[in-house]
Amino acid sequence: MKFWKQHSTEYKKTLSLSIPVIIAQAGQITVGLIDNVMIGQLGTTPFAAASFTNTLFSLVLIFGMGYSFALTPLIGKNYGEKDYASIGSWIKNGLMANAFMGVALAAVLLILYFLIPHMGQPESILQASQDYLAILMISVVPMMIFYGFKQFAEGVGDTKTAMKIMLWANLINVVGNYLFMYGKMGLPELGLIGAGVGTLMARTFMAIAFIVLFHKNEKFKFFVKLYQQSRFCWDKCIQIVKLGLPLGGQLVMEASAFGLCAS
Repeated sequence: MKFWKQHSTEYKKTLSLSIPVIIAQAGQITVGLIDNVMIGQLGTTPFAAASFTNTLFSLVLIFGMGYSFALTPLIGKNYGEKDYASIGSWIKNGLMANAFMGVALAAVLLILYFLIPHMGQPESILQASQDYLAILMISVVPMMIFYGFKQFAEGVGDTKTAMKIMLWANLINVVGNYLFMYGKMGLPELGLIGAGVGTLMARTFMAIAFIVLFHKNEKFKFFVKLYQQSRFCWDKCIQIVKLGLPLGGQLVMEASAFGLCAS
């Protein structure tokens, strides 16, 4: 009990920071889970196409997630040292680095799009898989922009904003899936493509919501000023890339190892 009394404050602070991070990370994975559950109602062929496509996309998603982690310790270090001018520079260059990576990951998905017919899958799911992947491909850039803001916020001790946005995004994904997959409220019945539209809506919302909150929320006002005063710097952008690539690669290798064991 004495030990708990001495360190309870630190434990409480750690939990208050970590639990929202866990929920936000789980929320991102849940988007794909929700899609699979709802797509399963369409039949075996759409479900098979979605499962195959999500397997490809999940590796890109995990890599992008790991890549973005590089920004948090860089901002956190400066925040702890009260080096606020550097924080503004990291925010600007971190967002640029994430946007560049979003475009690069979309290009990787484009290559996979053309390779799908050569991956030994049944002819019945090829077109559906390609169509579904094409929509998920578009969602990568807003997803990476969201991650840029998320990792900045976590670097300055705000882990709840990303969590709240993620929870709303999951709700938007469910509603979007329902409306476009089944053609509700006068909308076209798009089936599997509708699930992709719902996911795209959710990830676009995530990016726009954080951009708006960053500029409008009072608690970010100080950081907005720092961001506006900073300039793009290739050296810092490259530093983020050098830190992010191994992080993203590590997560992908871990995920791939579990996938290979499962298969």
